[in-house]
This record gives sequence, structure tokens and C-alpha cells, in this order.
Amino acid sequence: MRHYVWDAEGTRIPVSNHFRDLGCHLCLDNTGAGTTTSDRLRRATASVKKLRYLPLPKEDKIKVVQSNILPAALCGIEATSGNKALVGELQAAIVDAIGPRSVRRAQMGVFELQRDGREMDPEVVQLVRRVALLRRELTKFPEIQGNVRLIIKRYAEKVKAKKDCAERGSADCAVAGARTAPCLRQSAVKMWKITRRSKNSKPVGPLGSSWTS
Repeated sequence: MRHYVWDAEGTRIPVSNHFRDLGCHLCLDNTGAGTTTSDRLRRATASVKKLRYLPLPKEDKIKVVQSNILPAALCGIEATSGNKALVGELQAAIVDAIGPRSVRRAQMGVFELQRDGREMDPEVVQLVRRVALLRRELTKFPEIQGNVRLIIKRYAEKVKAKKDCAERGSADCAVAGARTAPCLRQSAVKMWKITRRSKNSKPVGPLGSSWTS
């Protein structure tokens, strides 16, 4: 569409696959782009790192994280996919700011053992926000309940299929994308190895098609 010429003057309509709108980042393709959310996560991580060295009691730092940093970092996270690496960096920075100094600490334990009942783990907070938004949408637009059930059912079927293939350990399931190939020099990589004697195993994907053509 972006390359289509609409008139003799060479007019083209600008097309965007992802963009910021109303405070969140909308992605209309399968790339999962969310630059707005990524920038917010980076700024929030930098703020937490500064908070770590401020001469404040632990309770005040927790309040700052809950009331300022997490809302700023996860604004609009309901409509986009957050970068897992950046979310992990934010988690680590929060643990550094409010957790113990021991090198043997457990990151999840720091979040679980907080006195305040409010959640501070960014992974959990974004899940709660997405579920809350989904519930609001189902209440306001009950006609979409069927589509939501269908989407959840298809996700559950994919998870079950991956689990069944993992238990069987068959090469066909692995090639179909049910599991991710392990690193080289691991014993499990033999399941992905395709030999010339194998009649049923064939290379797949763009490279596999070029090999067999």
C-alpha cells in the first residue's frame, strides 16, 4: 500500500505499521514493536537506579516505586508487548533499590515478602493491568465475549500441543515449531539433526526450500 501511486502526480499515502496513539504504542503487524513502551521502561530503570542511592528509608522508596515509577513505566502496557529484557532490567533495579545487599538474594522473594499488599513486580503488574482492561472491555462490550473465548481457547490448544510434543519428543513436532532448538553441543540437539538416511525428515523454511528445490 505504501508503494501504490494513486494519481498521475505520484501521490502516495504514508503507511505506518506501528505508532504512538493516545499514550500507548499500537503495533499493527507481527513484529511486536513498542518503542514508546521501551523508552518508558528505560527511563523508569534509570530513575530506580538513582532512587537506590538516595538517603531514604526503605518504606519511602517502596512508595516512590509504587506511586511514580511503575505507573510511568507501564503506561499503555495493556495495548503493546513490553520488551522482556527491559522489563527484566527494571525488575533487577527495583530489587537493588529495596532488597537486601546479599549476593544470594532471591529476586522473586524480594517481591513476595514485601509488607505492603500492593504488587511491585513489573511482570505481575502488567498482567494485572491487562486482565483489568479485558474485564472492563467485556463489561462495556459484551458482544466481544465470544471472540475472547475463542482466542483463549486457541492459545490453550497451542500450549497443549507444545506440551504433548515435548513429552513425545518427536522430530516432527520439533520441526513444526512446537519447541525451540537447543544450543549446539547439547544432547537434545540430536532431535533436530537431519540425516541423509532419514526419509521422513526434510529441511523446512526458506533455506530448507532452497536445499530441496
